Amino acid sequence: MAQMQWTYVSDAGIAYRVRLYHGSTTGHVLVTVNNKVTIIDFFVRASRRYTLFLEDELMLLDIEKTGDGFGYSFRIDEEADTERNLSRRRAAWSRNSRLAVISVLAGCIIVWGILRFQRFQEDRLARKFLPWIEERGQAGMARLGKDGEGNPVWYYTAGKQLLRLPDAAWPDTLPPRVHGDEVGVFFHPGKPELGRLAPDKPGAARSRRLFQAWLSEREDLPAGWVRDCLAGEIMGHSDLLNDPDAPWHRLSAPDLVSWLTTLPAHGRERLDSCRTD
Repeated sequence: MAQMQWTYVSDAGIAYRVRLYHGSTTGHVLVTVNNKVTIIDFFVRASRRYTLFLEDELMLLDIEKTGDGFGYSFRIDEEADTERNLSRRRAAWSRNSRLAVISVLAGCIIVWGILRFQRFQEDRLARKFLPWIEERGQAGMARLGKDGEGNPVWYYTAGKQLLRLPDAAWPDTLPPRVHGDEVGVFFHPGKPELGRLAPDKPGAARSRRLFQAWLSEREDLPAGWVRDCLAGEIMGHSDLLNDPDAPWHRLSAPDLVSWLTTLPAHGRERLDSCRTD
């Protein structure tokens, strides 16, 4: 298991110790800040980026696939339009430059500000709550259905509430979604309507549909594999069926044999029983 630690000290002198644990066989990721769990992810076997706020500083935690291993980095995001970065940019200007820009653009800013006020309010609400989803969110499953007007929406529950998310753009690396599919959703318990869909966390119904379609398209499996045995083992074990790196969950995925090499030992042992050679 890979373990990394970084320390960030805020302007107020508070130290934040960020620890990352990355399973070498499972690919599972756990990130803690001062011993508090902030990020959990599963089957991370490719490059991935996570974001989290430490006070008002937006941080980037990158996992980069490098050959047979991984590289890890933790740094401040100085490009995002956070309030902290905007403050830095304002401080970088000289006093004369600020006065010149303000005098020329004052009228335009007033007009622009009126037009953007409503959007600003929405963005402020999102900046307030969406980081909570990443740091302290709860996970659930969302099902694709239709609203009263026939538009596709994702429904999920938070306690006794039935909530929904609009059907947004779908990643072009994943097979298309269909009515009745389930994928992961993350939301903050204090503001559950601000959810975030996780298309790469498939549910059981979507996994079964994609696996059966993938298997039916293959008239001949690699030599030595028994089709019915393979289907039974995968359909009977959710960790194999729902693995987001499995060939049926990706449009440009590795073949069956290559995927097997990425599985932990117990997963490979289950499927090895389906070989005749």
